[in-house]
Amino acid sequence: MIYGVIMAGGAGTRLWPASRQEKPKQFLPLTGQHSMIRQTADRINPLTGDERIMVITSEHHTEQTLKNIPYLRPEMVIGEPMARNTAPCIALAAARLHAADPDAVMIVLPADHHIEKKEAFLEILRTAVEEAREHHTLVTIGIQPTHPETGYGYIQAKDASHQTGNTLPVERFVEKPNLARAEEFLRSGEYMWNSGMFVWRASSILQAMEEHMPDLFTLTLGVRGAQLTRPDLLAFFEGAPAVSIDVGVMERASNVKVIPADIGWSDVGSWKAVYDLSVKDAEGNAENIASEGAGASGSATNATFIGAMNNLVMTETGKRVVLIGVEDLCVVETEDAVLVLHRDQAQRVKEAVQK
Repeated sequence: MIYGVIMAGGAGTRLWPASRQEKPKQFLPLTGQHSMIRQTADRINPLTGDERIMVITSEHHTEQTLKNIPYLRPEMVIGEPMARNTAPCIALAAARLHAADPDAVMIVLPADHHIEKKEAFLEILRTAVEEAREHHTLVTIGIQPTHPETGYGYIQAKDASHQTGNTLPVERFVEKPNLARAEEFLRSGEYMWNSGMFVWRASSILQAMEEHMPDLFTLTLGVRGAQLTRPDLLAFFEGAPAVSIDVGVMERASNVKVIPADIGWSDVGSWKAVYDLSVKDAEGNAENIASEGAGASGSATNATFIGAMNNLVMTETGKRVVLIGVEDLCVVETEDAVLVLHRDQAQRVKEAVQK
């Protein structure tokens, strides 16, 4: 059977002040009428159905997850007692799914990505599931780059054809490059953005972990029982290394393949990305209400633009926001904070969080 595993433990600090510890970005409706996590679950539901979607999130957000995705089975929402990056999260999910279904195929997705071309995405996933099921391959989804992006890791394929939907052997994974290297990657045509989306048999990823992360694999033996208690989870995560699945397994394994995808993908990692995905007026201004049922689908805030161009206004409270004679700004208003920034400085929001 096919299972969805949604990783929802991120903090989303680059989208402060809307994204906070108590309600990080995956629970915000940044790119539609529903929260990011709900959109992610709905996106894979045609392949998994309601019953076979698992969410790994912070233990503080399990109730929020069930509220956002009411069709989830409560036992399929697992709360991490502490953050330990993606390898432990995936190991836990794989161990539990394999114990219940030895033939389980996992579609592993971050909770907070936007995908415009939903049907094309489903076709990519069907191809990945077939590859993983038949050949016991670890499959990752590579995004065809459109510009020299320094905020993403990259994947180099051994075959540079990169036709969308093909399954290609991976040459190497590359960490986030500087601008010069990113421009070189784009020119070469050999590299794709690393989306952080994966498809594999639960048995295949566990076998890879046994080989490349044996200590983590051993820890999974304690979380395979029918009942999963908080002491079980605490013992698992306290012993687990804080390592990404890319570093822990994907960069070391030999049975890794990538499928190039043109699916209108964004990791929605900054206010600039939210602006890019928002509906805009004739002057390029976008307005958005940060509450469930509103989202970036064109729902109007109480914003007024006078001689202003290419701005984003997001408000939680509905206060009137007036922009006069300014360009390329993002204005985000919450009950206790207001952020004003130039879109080109969107990656610096973390600095405000740290102060």
